[in-house]
Amino acid sequence: GSFTPVAPIFISLEDVLLNGQLIDFAIDPSGVKFLEANYPLDSEDQIRKAVFEKFTESTTLFVGLCHSRNGNFIVQKLVELATPAEQRELLRQMIDGGLLAMCKDKFACRVVQLALQKFDHSNVFQLIQELSTFDLAAMCTDQISIHVIQRVVKQLPVDMWTFFVHFLSSGDSLMAVCQDKYGCRLVQQVIDRLAENPKLPCFKFRIQLLHSLMTCIVRNCYRLSSNEFANYVIQYVIKSSGIMEMYRDTIIDKCLLRNLLSMSQDKYASHVIEGAFLFAPPALLHEMMEEIFSGYVKDVESNRDALDILLFHQYGNYVVQQMISICTAALIGKEERELPPAILLLYSGWYEKMKQRVLQHASRLERFSSGKKIIDSVMRHG
Repeated sequence: GSFTPVAPIFISLEDVLLNGQLIDFAIDPSGVKFLEANYPLDSEDQIRKAVFEKFTESTTLFVGLCHSRNGNFIVQKLVELATPAEQRELLRQMIDGGLLAMCKDKFACRVVQLALQKFDHSNVFQLIQELSTFDLAAMCTDQISIHVIQRVVKQLPVDMWTFFVHFLSSGDSLMAVCQDKYGCRLVQQVIDRLAENPKLPCFKFRIQLLHSLMTCIVRNCYRLSSNEFANYVIQYVIKSSGIMEMYRDTIIDKCLLRNLLSMSQDKYASHVIEGAFLFAPPALLHEMMEEIFSGYVKDVESNRDALDILLFHQYGNYVVQQMISICTAALIGKEERELPPAILLLYSGWYEKMKQRVLQHASRLERFSSGKKIIDSVMRHG
């Protein structure tokens, strides 16, 4: 049979509107792409005004679109191009329609995030006010709503979310958020924002917030260090530089020293101790080394001291490996800073102590892969 070509049918946004098909288009994958592509940029455009009114004529309809796999895209378009008056209307609908439920929905949360990014100051401020009344611990440990809080922390000026720092600076909330695999990253981002750009005038204000958060972290350091996810927050502080170095030193001094042996035997805290050995300033490194070598009374039954215990411990052996590698790096001149002879002598003394002990236990250490590694590391350096 012969094929008769059919002329393509061009439809306009106005046709969709007049045919009452706007909502059908919005929830259809191709339909919503058409709406996005054809939504007028000119805020005075009459069709645009009519489309905006249609989508916001009922809160139920509007929120339904936000929660829809396809519909959320056209709402994002409305948010992105909204005039100040339209922003206020969208904000009212979001708040009336259940902002918390939107934050917890994988499609609607994108609308909230975009509003935080695109709305003007007064509307964002109102949105934040509303967010601040929610159960923040629940939001920070929910893998969808945490994106909203992250957007706040990453993009908005700190003075808009001081409530969040105050929330984190109480022990129980801090612990709840840090123990979560998403929450622990968020706390690191908060620390980052508070500590950045010390030369800016707003730093005076941020340092006070940073101090209250860090005081809480230091107070809960032991619990945080031995938790599967929270230990990353402590490690993060220990590795930080600049203004954060004073908090690193406080943590080593107040929380880790005198607890090195027990923490080195903990699955998670042992990573914190390894980091502390690596980043400790010379005076504190000296104290840490001395504590391992002579800070503990020998175990009465086994006659073993701290170094013996750690050498054969499933987690502790990594701490010893770190101690050895710090000494070897210093002795072969891999250290960034030029070490004075007196300090080099210390490293050399620590290294010799460990080497003697490893050789003394060589036949037992040989039986474990970790032991073989340790023997190898002291033999390599000679």
